Amino acid sequence: MSTAFSPERPLIITIICIIGFIGTAVGFLVGIIALIGGTLILGGFGLILGIFILAIMLLNFWPLIGLWNMKKWGVIWYTVLAVISLVFSLINGTFSWWTLLINIAVIAICFTYYNQMQ
Repeated sequence: MSTAFSPERPLIITIICIIGFIGTAVGFLVGIIALIGGTLILGGFGLILGIFILAIMLLNFWPLIGLWNMKKWGVIWYTVLAVISLVFSLINGTFSWWTLLINIAVIAICFTYYNQMQ
């Protein structure tokens, strides 16, 4: 049942969000492991690395919440973070065509439903 305050979320957006939530949870666990293990092994660098990974995961989680709630800002934030990620991957030499294609597909799907979002 759709109301003016909570638009119905399409199945594809739900699937994107669930996959994103799982990926973010895995990344968050990696961040915690890096924070604890890296601090024990690498000292201050491990601490910084763990905090950095956790911060990135929180940044990735935020637009997923917006998409889940069918908010336009979720699509905008996802797009901005995808572009930033692309730039960093080009700079540090970790560019992947698959990642680019997946991000383009997700952004295209989200913008398809943009007018249905609040």
